[in-house]
Amino acid sequence: MQITGTVRYLDLEGGFWGIVAEGGRKLLPIGGVPSHLQRDGQRVRATVEATHVMSTRMWGEPVRVTAIQAH
Repeated sequence: MQITGTVRYLDLEGGFWGIVAEGGRKLLPIGGVPSHLQRDGQRVRATVEATHVMSTRMWGEPVRVTAIQAH
């Protein structure tokens, strides 16, 4: 699925990076957001796949990012 969204740093559970897609959907990239895009408020366009993994993060739905770029 292709999404456009905003990278967010969440200061929860030790801190981590997530993506809030247009429409408010919260996505938790398994493996994180690439370091060159780790800027709170960075707009991105990405291709993601739903994944069914367990996470200790209590925020967003886990996704695997197959492509991501600044938007």
